[in-house]
Amino acid sequence: MDRPFSSYKGDEPYIFISYAHDDQNEVFKHIKRLNQEGFRIWYDEGIEPGVNWYESLESRIRNCECILLFISKKAQQSQYISKEITCAIEHNKHIVCIMLDNESLKGPFNLMLCDTQSIKKSELKNVDRFYEKLADALHPDLTRSNNSKANENILLNDGVKSIKFKLNKKNILLAISIILLCCFAGFIYNNKQDIKTSTQDQNILQSTNIENQQTRSEIVRLIDAVCSNNIEKRIEAINIKIKKSDHNPLSSFDKYLESITLFLNEYKNYIANVNNLYEHILTNDGLINKNQKNKYIEHIRSFLGVDTEIKDFDKEFSEVLQGISKFKTNFDVNCCYTVINNAINLYNFSLSNPNISRDKCKDEYEKILKLTNQSEYTEIKIAYKQDLMPKIVAIFYLICYVDQKMLIFKNSYRDIQPFVNELRKKFPHE
Repeated sequence: MDRPFSSYKGDEPYIFISYAHDDQNEVFKHIKRLNQEGFRIWYDEGIEPGVNWYESLESRIRNCECILLFISKKAQQSQYISKEITCAIEHNKHIVCIMLDNESLKGPFNLMLCDTQSIKKSELKNVDRFYEKLADALHPDLTRSNNSKANENILLNDGVKSIKFKLNKKNILLAISIILLCCFAGFIYNNKQDIKTSTQDQNILQSTNIENQQTRSEIVRLIDAVCSNNIEKRIEAINIKIKKSDHNPLSSFDKYLESITLFLNEYKNYIANVNNLYEHILTNDGLINKNQKNKYIEHIRSFLGVDTEIKDFDKEFSEVLQGISKFKTNFDVNCCYTVINNAINLYNFSLSNPNISRDKCKDEYEKILKLTNQSEYTEIKIAYKQDLMPKIVAIFYLICYVDQKMLIFKNSYRDIQPFVNELRKKFPHE
């Protein structure tokens, strides 16, 4: 409800109004009547922006002539009103209570206001009688305004504090015309404000709905992107290429390197989509309940920790590719064939013998070849003579390193997928 009038700001005696904001509709009706009858009124409309609230209230109570306290069930529950009464008592202020409902004084209010003059509104059905009794209690000789307009005389009738204005017929008609004109203007203004407010509310609601729909659509798109990218199958395809190399090890190894490069790019896009999904869930409060949201955030954040792993892998793998490229250009095809073939065989040997450490795999592999496969053993000896053995071991370690990283990515993917599937159920295609 709009404030009915401006609070008094002068130095003359005034009334301090204490009330619960839940009662403001009824309170404003009463203080508006008092203001129209000439009483100087201060209520919390009068605190300037930026001023300390408590200091201002204490100053207003200290300097007022009396306190008009509107008591209701809500008011007795307000700690602020309790503090205002305490402050008024400390400064020996005259307190007048208006009982807005039939609720009796309870607890500290009963203790503080037991000796205070009270007016029970419910017992005074006659409105004029109610305001007459209220005027009696408020010491009108001290709190009425001394500002008189031309052609207006304030009269007191037999101690009854009602205000009468002596107006001639012309002034009465003029006053009525002005009042009607103001009422009509106010009606038009309020209607415009209501329409404007209603339009603004509709626009805000429509804008919010559009924003929520856009967010929902983007989440659905990101879930689609994440679900459609089966990282586990991509990793398995890479492993198959190296474990089951065809008759041309050079060709198999080239395809293997190419698959890893494609996988890296694909996995980086996958992480980017998961990260965007995480950001949308993190910043949106309306589409997922709080407990589920926290669960998704926790698991997705844990998954995004592999981002560091893939950056390191990308950097180191690029360096290895440069080294392999130089190796291929510096040796003939047969040397390259020997290195790649033996590196792949050594890797497969390590897989079939998990109890043998990688550092010892080369020596154990040579022993097995010497006993079982003389031609490959001869190839190893040739490699020694041509100083190719370090290259074989380097390629072997590269394959093992890739295998280890792929395992990390696969496990991370397996951890996150159940929660992505849950999100899919919550955000189905519309």
